[in-house]
Amino acid sequence: MKVLFIGGTGVISSACSALAVERGLDLYLLNRGESKRGIPSAAKVLKGDIRDPESARSALGDLHFDVIVDWIAFTPDHIEADIELFRDRTDQFIFISSASAYQTPPARLPVTESTILDNPYWQYSRDKIACEERLVRAYREEKFPFTVVRPSRVIPWLRTSATAFRKTSGNTTADPQFRYTPPARRPTDAVK
Repeated sequence: MKVLFIGGTGVISSACSALAVERGLDLYLLNRGESKRGIPSAAKVLKGDIRDPESARSALGDLHFDVIVDWIAFTPDHIEADIELFRDRTDQFIFISSASAYQTPPARLPVTESTILDNPYWQYSRDKIACEERLVRAYREEKFPFTVVRPSRVIPWLRTSATAFRKTSGNTTADPQFRYTPPARRPTDAVK
């Protein structure tokens, strides 16, 4: 399977890159080549800037991918550019959203995939929701094939407390679930 990761060198995505190569995927990484994290030797690096459409097009050439995963789309403008760039280049586009997009505070527990998306406390979450809404529209209008993955809070080094989360997010009612995840393994086990 031929897979493209946009980014691929972040905290979660670098672990996924290593595991993808380990599992035999034909992995390509589109990034600027500026990360200090290691890149698996079997991964093919396409040096380009996803925020510069000409740079990205030039790096991609005429390549087509079974799957494209965008780890670094944070705003509707990013998704709009992705749809334009990848419309005819992939069989499946995966958007990495965030579990913070779910209703906050939740009306009922447990929070499930059917929980509505609404977080008035954090712009990051509202932007992720808007990205998801744009992808739904792209599917309805042109059958753009997409999947949304909403990781919960992943902390490779458990140094953050619920109090710090409440301060930084502005959400004083949340009781976030913090999970310790070793950087090199668990993030990808959920997405197979």
